[in-house]
Amino acid sequence: MEEFLDAVTGGAIWGVGFGLALAAVQTAGSGLRPVAKGGVRGALHVGDWLRNVTAEGRETLQDVYAEARAEVDADRSAGAAGAGTGTTA
Repeated sequence: MEEFLDAVTGGAIWGVGFGLALAAVQTAGSGLRPVAKGGVRGALHVGDWLRNVTAEGRETLQDVYAEARAEVDADRSAGAAGAGTGTTA
């Protein structure tokens, strides 16, 4: 999963942005160079934003996982402690 997120936020966004910009420049000539440059800048901003969003999401997910793991471990410890102190009739 982490490799997929890295691929999406890393290479894919950059490749799409540069590919679109290159196609626009080649199609219309030098008249669209400022437009193409703006597109590349936009792709860079989107890539940065997406990288930040996924980093925050990953951090939140790791926190939730750690909390759940701690609760499961605590439940197991409490269950093991309770099983050892019981008496039989």
